[in-house]
Amino acid sequence: MIYDYYNPSAYNNYFYKFFNRTEKYCKPNKYLDMYLSFLELSDEEKEKYFEDFDIDEDAYLFYIIRRYAQTRKRKRKEFSTHPYINSIKIDKDQNHISTLLGDANFKFWIKGTSDILSNVMKNIGCNPINKTTQIFMDEYLGNYNGKCHEASIQFCGKNKVVTAFMHEPLYKLRYLHSFVEGEEKILETTANLVMDKEEYYRLTKPEVISELSKDDIDEYYNHLMKKYPRLENMSTKQFLTEFEEIKKNPKTIKLKPYINM
Repeated sequence: MIYDYYNPSAYNNYFYKFFNRTEKYCKPNKYLDMYLSFLELSDEEKEKYFEDFDIDEDAYLFYIIRRYAQTRKRKRKEFSTHPYINSIKIDKDQNHISTLLGDANFKFWIKGTSDILSNVMKNIGCNPINKTTQIFMDEYLGNYNGKCHEASIQFCGKNKVVTAFMHEPLYKLRYLHSFVEGEEKILETTANLVMDKEEYYRLTKPEVISELSKDDIDEYYNHLMKKYPRLENMSTKQFLTEFEEIKKNPKTIKLKPYINM
């Protein structure tokens, strides 16, 4: 297994090897889905051009769900014609997706203007109203895609921020990711998704690195960072993955040049 946080060079080399072969040997599709392009190859072509690659079906199902959620509302009907999707049925605010890879349930956290305003009212006093409105509007519009660590801290409330290695659809690859975990539900902030914890874990198989409570996060930002200003230059990614070590050695811990993802 190749981990992006521990071995970014090997991770990127393996991923771009797959990407480049997909560009060369596969047909493009309107969903801009390179995994679909690979899956639509014949077994003979896969064996000839992609002997080192395979797809993790659970991770690919989660990828499809995230892609659907990140698709603007007016274009979701078009995305639902993806050849691996059998149907998407909506019962009140619950979405049930049936696919060739299995079924799953999910719902959207921020469903529209009324949810944005409701959350703004709940958070009055935390920030100016226009800033708070923009924060929840960005979640609704999917603008936190690629900013999982920061968004999970932003929206954790009284819940935990869990940071873990997750399965890529491309088998053998794991990527570092953060999400918000409640007692029974998971908030996937990068896609405005809420899923049952059991189902989320089944699809993503997270290898948990850290679990930070609201008290842990407050301790870091309101105590450690003020007492040790050098920590202001630490990436959110490093803070979440190495919090216990930071508490032990705030003066001497090495700041790592990781880019926040």
